[in-house]
Amino acid sequence: MWGDASWLLWLIPTLKPLWVWVWTHILKNFFKGLLVTFRVQSTNNSWHLYQSALGTLLPNNINLKEKDKFHTDQPDWFENKAVGTDLVPAYGTYWFKWKGVRAQVKYSSIESGGGGSNAKSTVEFFDFTFFTRKRKYLKSFREHVASLEIQNRQKQTTVWTSRWSSWVPYSIRPVRPENTLFYDNNIHHTLSADLKQFRESKEAYHNIGALHKRAYLIHGPPGNGKTTLVLWLAAQAGLDVAILPSQIDDAGFLELLNQVPKHTAIIMEDVDVLFAASKSRDGEDKEKSSDGKKVSLSLLLNVLDGPLSKDGLVCFLTTNYFEKLDAAFTRSGRINKVVGLGLASTDIFKRIFKSSYGKEAPESFISKFDSLEQIPSIADLERHFQEFDAENAEVHYKAIKRKITVD
Repeated sequence: MWGDASWLLWLIPTLKPLWVWVWTHILKNFFKGLLVTFRVQSTNNSWHLYQSALGTLLPNNINLKEKDKFHTDQPDWFENKAVGTDLVPAYGTYWFKWKGVRAQVKYSSIESGGGGSNAKSTVEFFDFTFFTRKRKYLKSFREHVASLEIQNRQKQTTVWTSRWSSWVPYSIRPVRPENTLFYDNNIHHTLSADLKQFRESKEAYHNIGALHKRAYLIHGPPGNGKTTLVLWLAAQAGLDVAILPSQIDDAGFLELLNQVPKHTAIIMEDVDVLFAASKSRDGEDKEKSSDGKKVSLSLLLNVLDGPLSKDGLVCFLTTNYFEKLDAAFTRSGRINKVVGLGLASTDIFKRIFKSSYGKEAPESFISKFDSLEQIPSIADLERHFQEFDAENAEVHYKAIKRKITVD
């Protein structure tokens, strides 16, 4: 009997369903226990982070395609569509290593919808598999992806603007080098450290039952770097910026506030004319009529420090006329930091001169600058040094002046 192998022909069909059962119920679960897997799909807010990150994490010899940096669809009227692209992997399965652990990512898609009046849409997927049982590798990988996004924002800032009650990307701006920033007492260092500490203190705020929010008010005459400072601070903290329009009412303000893109700070420029409010004789807030759309002062106060405040809000407010702001607006707790930027000092003059020409300003020129009847702004100095070389800049020094008009 044993010498005749024909019995195997009978046994093989019997073993096949047995093998399927063993694989389905035992071996498959065993091997799953040795892996860590997770999926990211294009409908997730974090999709574009993984897509951009894979362009740098995967080997150079993979198939790549070019894709817009923004994961939201841009309307036809949006002229500035070419705001930047990323090289991302094409569909397929790719291998890479993460901290010594073998990993795989499968990039695929499916079509959904299409029935009745519904148009077909494509949903894309990243299926990640880490060949390890330790979930810490998954956690560190996700943290790495998030850190790459912050690093990108520290190199370039996306500026968002509003259109039809929603935010749209307007442009991508390179971050200004620190050696081109000119502020007395290097106030930008102090503010950057403050914002960095705030960004890292979310848990501490929540432990005491406080909202994690921060508001900065920057004031001073025009041309002294208020907007430049805001853009630089946001970039150092890994934030994009969304500029609130000056002509907007309460409903539009709240609608935009609820749609602020992730990792984005709000900029309210010329806040003294943003809202329509004044003081009545008894000291109470009194709204005044305005031909244009205005945000009510009471609503703005509630957003900064009230029931309408949002967790995670970072807000920069600027004004040329600090003295016009209502006292209720600048009360402690609503504005965390108030910073005044003045006109160009002698120290600022020396620093801009050296940055422009690579040498120290001559004493004769410093003396002439100090004797100017009208103190120039930082923008005035920069324009003057861009127009003239080092020798002619001193000859034409009287051109470095401006007239400050306070209404």
